[in-house]
Amino acid sequence: MKPLSVLYVDDEPELLEIGKMFLERGGDYSVTTCRSAGEAMERISGEAFDVIVSDYMMPECDGIRFLIYLREHGNETPFIIFTGKGREEVVIEAFENGADFYIQKGGDPRAQFAELSQKIRKAADLRRAEEARQESEEKYRVLVENANEVIMVIQDGRIQFCNPRMANLLGRQPIDLDGVPIARFIHPDDQELVMGRQRDRAAGLDVPSNY
Repeated sequence: MKPLSVLYVDDEPELLEIGKMFLERGGDYSVTTCRSAGEAMERISGEAFDVIVSDYMMPECDGIRFLIYLREHGNETPFIIFTGKGREEVVIEAFENGADFYIQKGGDPRAQFAELSQKIRKAADLRRAEEARQESEEKYRVLVENANEVIMVIQDGRIQFCNPRMANLLGRQPIDLDGVPIARFIHPDDQELVMGRQRDRAAGLDVPSNY
């Protein structure tokens, strides 16, 4: 399996060296290091990474300002704040601005880099799962919107969704049908039967497949 590409940003060169060595030792990660957020921004402009790990306290631009810059420019790469500053307000600010994880430095280096390794893997896995979900939803959306069959979702007696084929049958645009009571399109003589079956079906009761 291809190693995860990690961008590790910290103004302490010794920590960068130790972190890179520890993470790459097992072959699971390929680590690129930068000593400032500015340097990292330049690197990101020409290269994609699976996960970004950044210190908080850095000269010129701290880790959260770096994170904000990325999010404002549409970069959604998983981001981990790895810092010695454990103040509650820093943690809150990090998560409010889109950080995926927050790890406090200190203690046994082996333990802290082991935790960092786990969080990197988890952040990457969560992002891949989200991308897979979005891709699946997009494929489903395209399938439904281009289907020749009429498709409609009704909840509490109102139209929540209908595909273009259904909307065309009703002589409307799909957006014009959002939230409209379905009874409006049923002949008055049939409303009681159809709506009763719709309620029974929603309740999980056995009803004829034909409304």
